[in-house]
Amino acid sequence: MMRIIPIVLLLVASGCGHDAEDARYSDADWSFAVIGDIRAGYDTYTSLLEIIDTIVPPPRFLLINGDHISNPGNDQEWNQFHRATSLVSDTIPVFSSVGNHDVDSLVTEAIFRENVPLQGYRCYYSFVQGDFYFIILDTEVPGEVKTIGGAQYAWLEDELDTAQGRGDIQTIVLAMHRPLFQSSGIPGNILNTFELLALFESHSKVKLVISSHVQAFYSIRRNGILYIVTGGGGEPFHYHSPGEYHHFTWINIYIGPERINVRTIGIFGEMVANFDY
Repeated sequence: MMRIIPIVLLLVASGCGHDAEDARYSDADWSFAVIGDIRAGYDTYTSLLEIIDTIVPPPRFLLINGDHISNPGNDQEWNQFHRATSLVSDTIPVFSSVGNHDVDSLVTEAIFRENVPLQGYRCYYSFVQGDFYFIILDTEVPGEVKTIGGAQYAWLEDELDTAQGRGDIQTIVLAMHRPLFQSSGIPGNILNTFELLALFESHSKVKLVISSHVQAFYSIRRNGILYIVTGGGGEPFHYHSPGEYHHFTWINIYIGPERINVRTIGIFGEMVANFDY
């Protein structure tokens, strides 16, 4: 069963909501931040990083969920990205997934790998934080764009089985640039969406799937899994639809009992969405 979660608006005003200072504090056991779809919006991206740098306590890592630049292979844009990211990269580990504006050929894929930290030679990989198992997928494989197929799909099956069978892993989180759902809840952007949904749902530890690509924030629950789309990292808006605002997503993890708190923080440090899963 699928349910679209409405965005919870917390107004920043006298006598109501949260002020910017409160929005940057968490009593969670640990957290991580996600930014998607920066493209040429480096001023906005820098503003968001400045806020992330003031979070207390600091996130364990930052995930850039695709579209670090606008034009694949552009050295000037990669230099701009690195200058901005240096605001936090000395203190917070930075992970990346690949977006459609990062890669459009084998040549630009190689340039992408030179510019971002990856676990190995591929643009899909996994890592562990606490009892969380993170799987980063590549929706832009040259010749296999908009799908998770071939060798990557076989690798994904093995990764999910491994994480599901580990006693020290409680939760599996997946990240990919293109989303499995449009904001209306209709599947889109990934050609083998239903195959992936069935695979995720067959592994009970899969609880969260993070995507970007759309310059907005929305979330959908389907059969025990939360799907969030967070694409407000700097790219200009195109459709002026609900949920379009520049932001990063801040995922707060609570242990005992375990719960996941999802917040979005805007460019003025204001908290816009705030809900538990």
